[in-house]
Amino acid sequence: MTSSGCGQKSPPVFPTYSSPPATVTQNPGPASQIIQIGKQISDSVGSSLVQVQFTPRQSKTLEATISPFILQVQTALQSPCQLQFSVSNPFAPSQSNLGLALLGRVLSWRILDDLTTQNGDDAIQMFLLGTKLGFLLDGGDAQDAIIGDQIADAVRKALMTNLLSLGASQLESLASGVQSVLAERPPRSVTVQNEAATLMNIVETIQDSTLQGKQEDMARILGPSARLSLSALVHLQSENSASQINFFTHLANQAKQQSSWLEANANFPTSKRAAPLKYKVTAAAPWKELAAYLMTTGNSWLQVDDATLARTRLLILYCLLEVQIKTGHAPPPTLSVADTATRTDPFTGKPFFYVPSQHGFLLYSAGENGLDDGGSTDPTFTYPDLFLENTR
Repeated sequence: MTSSGCGQKSPPVFPTYSSPPATVTQNPGPASQIIQIGKQISDSVGSSLVQVQFTPRQSKTLEATISPFILQVQTALQSPCQLQFSVSNPFAPSQSNLGLALLGRVLSWRILDDLTTQNGDDAIQMFLLGTKLGFLLDGGDAQDAIIGDQIADAVRKALMTNLLSLGASQLESLASGVQSVLAERPPRSVTVQNEAATLMNIVETIQDSTLQGKQEDMARILGPSARLSLSALVHLQSENSASQINFFTHLANQAKQQSSWLEANANFPTSKRAAPLKYKVTAAAPWKELAAYLMTTGNSWLQVDDATLARTRLLILYCLLEVQIKTGHAPPPTLSVADTATRTDPFTGKPFFYVPSQHGFLLYSAGENGLDDGGSTDPTFTYPDLFLENTR
């Protein structure tokens, strides 16, 4: 007699690509306090969280709401900070990041007000606070780091509206402060490692949602632009388990390849990186549509971060060079006022372009094309040559 079920095949087992997001009890350190502050801001400001433009009255109301949180962030950042990264729902916006981005925007308004009223020391303090907050987010994944760069960019752009209203001693203090903040910035390897975890979490989340028939939930969260990329999942649900496992195995391999590319290239200058991965979508490889849509945030981060890092270094150099001029000296013949790392253009790995004259200087980055275009740039000071804002 044979036992029931003898000879029957076991159902295929779907691989686990990532542990489900856990409710992490973070250590009550300064970084976790800042994350909580971001969430509190999100809860406090209502529709202002995603508002693009504000009337003067709305700005004042928002600033009054966020001012107590600015003091809390100042206090938290006085201690060493390091994010404790853990994966979360990859298709839900981070409420903490949205709140911190809004705080960064309010900081930029304060800087503008301080410069207008000639409170240069306060403007410097707010700028360094925003820059340190932005760079803290490099301890997360690529999307976190992009938000962080946007915060750092916002406060820098505000400062650059009237940087030269600062005195020589203030410019020296500013340069020193930026150097210190930059030295504390998490290395890119941290962001790369966390992005690798996020990519595998994307695969796991898509697999789970598909098996549970929740593709429409993902489509609603990601918006209309994602519908074509997600259409393959609708057809996949009617396929047999072996076909489904094959699809997600290939999708996971795409995630691993993207992570490997980031790991191999993130620390190289832009001009020395290998070409980004190409996702050629075919009927035989439908998973590449999803990979192209959901797995290239790391590429976007590097593009944004190269510019942010270049302008942060340019700001240090610009301040030190202007100190020479404000104290009655001609600009130095070289960029020896700063160390090698500060003088290095992240787009080329070589020194920034510097052309001194008797009463001034031209200082700029090669920008994304890696070439010296003679200081030619656009209204955003970004292409072809990249400048610190309002210095061309």
